[in-house]
Amino acid sequence: MLRDVERIPILVELTASPKRLFAFGCLYLIVGDAVRSGFNTANRPQLEQAIVEAAPAALQDSGIAVWLEQSRELLEHPEEFDYDQWCGGLLAAGAASS
Repeated sequence: MLRDVERIPILVELTASPKRLFAFGCLYLIVGDAVRSGFNTANRPQLEQAIVEAAPAALQDSGIAVWLEQSRELLEHPEEFDYDQWCGGLLAAGAASS
């Protein structure tokens, strides 16, 4: 339920909470799973719009800036998808510690 693209705004807000790692894990999973599935789990235009709308939060949180940059890069180069990084939490851990 939380890995729905419509939950991105609330997950971005949760990155400022004690549940930061969990929120980043969900954010990376939404993008990674969308790319992995050929956008069967999330509509690409809706995902791209959610990423644009999250951009102002990056001004206050370097972890969000990292997630945005990596998400845009993956959308441009889906062949670089790595399950462990995007869906297994490796990238989330790095962003959460930023």
